[in-house]
Amino acid sequence: MQHELAPIIRSVRTLRDVFSDVWVRHHLDDPTVRFLFTTIDLTATVLGGIVEDDLVGRGFQAVNGEELRAWLRRHRAEAITVDTNPLLRALYDLTFAYEGGDVSKPNLAAGQALEAMIRIVTGYHGHIVYKMNAGMGDTIFGPCYEVLAKRGVQFRFFHWVDRLHVDATSDVVSAIDVFEQATPAADYQYLIDVEGLPSWPSGPDWSKLTDGAALQAEGVDLEQTPNPLGRPVTTLRHGVDFDDVVLAISMGGLQGSDICAELAARNTTRQKQNTKTSPPRLCKRGRRRTSTGSGGGSTPTRSPVPTSNRSTRTAT
Repeated sequence: MQHELAPIIRSVRTLRDVFSDVWVRHHLDDPTVRFLFTTIDLTATVLGGIVEDDLVGRGFQAVNGEELRAWLRRHRAEAITVDTNPLLRALYDLTFAYEGGDVSKPNLAAGQALEAMIRIVTGYHGHIVYKMNAGMGDTIFGPCYEVLAKRGVQFRFFHWVDRLHVDATSDVVSAIDVFEQATPAADYQYLIDVEGLPSWPSGPDWSKLTDGAALQAEGVDLEQTPNPLGRPVTTLRHGVDFDDVVLAISMGGLQGSDICAELAARNTTRQKQNTKTSPPRLCKRGRRRTSTGSGGGSTPTRSPVPTSNRSTRTAT
């Protein structure tokens, strides 16, 4: 396939270069011309790079060790495309892919980014982007929680994930150690009404927690304190308490933590991955704890919104 498409890729690049030299470079002050040209260049570069690197056959993860913009440059994207194309910039903004929030330090795995770009462009329905009328936690996850709860899914809130254990003969998560931080009353209301929208509150209802008054008086932050009441660890076991596990804790939240130490020790690829992240910009940060169980058991959550903050960890 590479050899069959190589002449087409070369022809497209030649046409791009001629078009750029003859006309585009003299009209770069026009934002419409600049946007159209850089978007066409971005598209051509991505398609050409996928073919040249044989990512369809090798898998997109093959270039995850390469930063996206570096990958684009390697495949001869124009400098103006890499530096100014708003669609490319939006992809970095969407994923908060700047080290320390510094826009001069973009850091996005090429393979994952390319796969996301393809899914966004080819898999959308109606519009690529919709504007939410409230925070994502309230417009997306709140209704999901309500629907699942009505269907009988059990949730276990106020749990802190301490460690994942791996089966000795496979990569299956065999057990999960958790601490129950606090015990909510049976009538605890996890969503509150905000102008008619069921929303996640900014903090717990201490009056509905066992020892809640004491915890509140001590100024305990349940997003930072794993086991404020000194309770014994609870171990959930595969095949008994859960069947499958989705690790939804952000990479930034995992940094400096031993939660996945056993997984990392077994997976050399994961050990080599660059996990530098940035805190979110222009993002509402709510405080909620949601978790769904599978198989008859439940899966605990460590903390709320999936950002790169270390205190924000969720296992579902």
